Amino acid sequence: GGLMTASHESLRDDYEVSCPELDSAVDAALEAGAWGARMTGGGFGGAVIALIPHSSVESTAQAIYDAAVSRGFPEPTFLVARPGEGARRLV
Repeated sequence: GGLMTASHESLRDDYEVSCPELDSAVDAALEAGAWGARMTGGGFGGAVIALIPHSSVESTAQAIYDAAVSRGFPEPTFLVARPGEGARRLV
């Protein structure tokens, strides 16, 4: 999670390829308890991926939605995904 967030910060600060809407979503996800979050896809308006426990899906989505609406950004849409059978932690 921490590496995801550090990656977002690098994309935002070093490469300047994020945007206020994505930064808002990342910040809201982290404030809601996400383990990590970062922009992904096309810069300047791509998407955000957040690593969260399944039990936090609704509350994290609501936090992101509320942050966007309060800032006058377009209403976000959400896609909930789970890692596939091959995903695992390597230790």
